[in-house]
Amino acid sequence: MNKVNPKDAQLVSDHLVQCLRDSVLVFNQTQLVHWGLLGSKFYQIHLLTGDIQTEMVEGIDNIAEHIRSVNLLTPISVTDLLSSRIQDIDLTDPFDQDKIILDLSTAHDLLAGFFEELAKYSGMIGDDLTQDLAVERGRVHKKNQWHLRATMTYMTPNKERTDVEEGKS
Repeated sequence: MNKVNPKDAQLVSDHLVQCLRDSVLVFNQTQLVHWGLLGSKFYQIHLLTGDIQTEMVEGIDNIAEHIRSVNLLTPISVTDLLSSRIQDIDLTDPFDQDKIILDLSTAHDLLAGFFEELAKYSGMIGDDLTQDLAVERGRVHKKNQWHLRATMTYMTPNKERTDVEEGKS
């Protein structure tokens, strides 16, 4: 078996713990949208974000348990835990539904990308268990961003909003 460069192993370890931090932030953002979005899409988004939160609780726990199983430390304080690479979502206008949904879907997409990086790096050092975890978490967050974006209102060229086009007189 080939020896792993300690710097490469540390890069994977650091990235794994950072993915946990980023996941917790996106979970909290999802929860804030679940509680705070107002308007015509409230119920649809409330149900969707509820489902996403339920899945994320188990996913975050799996990440933390994996971190501990490979003898790494999880974040040691709330401040440390919430040290994320993902920008916070602005909910000061809870009726700006499409902007909030787009911001949340972007957060899930960024998180998916971070897990894709983790999968690549862990694969390069032969850490199959971390790679499998990263691939699965990336897949889940890609799905989440797709589900969120599917609820958005899109403008088409020379037309009004697609969700109200049928109701035009």
